Amino acid sequence: MNKKKVVLIVLLSILIVTIVSICIIGIVLRNGKNSKSEIENNALEGIVVNESKNYEKLNIMTSQDGDVGIKVDSEGKTQINEGAIEAKGAVAIYSKGTANLINSYAISQNYPAIVIEDNGIVTLDTSDIISSGKGSKNEQIEDAGIFLYSLNSNADSISKFTSVNSMVSIDNESEFFNSSPMFLVKNTKSEINLENNMITYGSGILLKAKGENTQVTINTKMQNLEGNIIADDGGILNINLLNETNYMGAINSENVAKEVNINISSNSLWMVTNDTYITTITVEDESLNNIMSGGNNIYYDSSNEKNAWLGGQTILLNGAGYLMPKK
Repeated sequence: MNKKKVVLIVLLSILIVTIVSICIIGIVLRNGKNSKSEIENNALEGIVVNESKNYEKLNIMTSQDGDVGIKVDSEGKTQINEGAIEAKGAVAIYSKGTANLINSYAISQNYPAIVIEDNGIVTLDTSDIISSGKGSKNEQIEDAGIFLYSLNSNADSISKFTSVNSMVSIDNESEFFNSSPMFLVKNTKSEINLENNMITYGSGILLKAKGENTQVTINTKMQNLEGNIIADDGGILNINLLNETNYMGAINSENVAKEVNINISSNSLWMVTNDTYITTITVEDESLNNIMSGGNNIYYDSSNEKNAWLGGQTILLNGAGYLMPKK
């Protein structure tokens, strides 16, 4: 075969490949556009759940202020599988009932992504939640990534948030990224369960308990946590760092909480970043080797019977800080 024919065949091959590539790209772009249009066309502006109802591949895209993505009333119960919720001017998920998200996505551009009121329950499983961290004083929703509250300081209500294998964050482009706590609990009892999540925010306040009758129980499992935990003078904090949890932060550094109880499993680690004031401490490893003080002190109530195992001692911790009785 002469050189001219070889060149011609090569050029022809390149031309064919180019034409085929252009056709493939065109098909992909067209299909992508159609897929997006199909999602937008099938998206709901927002829904209210007041009974037991489940959804598969639910798409919600609100377009104006005040439209909640999904609102679950006190009698409502829903499970959303492979859903997408985008709320532009309101909360993505507002629950007074029960909402379970599996393999789903929710974002709120101008509010907390999740608000739980009274006995509301929200559970995330392998889902991605993005909050702006911004509240709304008109609606008594305060700045936070996730907000749990009661309007009536109802002592009987218990709000619950559980997240497993999920990503929970405040948008790093939000002006509230560096100021809003990840979790804010106000005027209610609450339970926060965290297992193997990625949690991202910028304020350094992991949780804030605010108002009367506020009692927060945090249960963790295989969870990395960073940030301070704080409470008003009426707040009660119960913190259980269990099953290979690593926590870096300080608790009740200003010594204003009504009560702080901490429980640490032997395979978990607490790295203390500031002086901490607690009521009781319970540990599996009484050598306290899994507390890294960083030169900071932990002050406990020596008169509380749950601390009897400490015998009122001042104990040197790893990192040159002390576990010592409150003065």
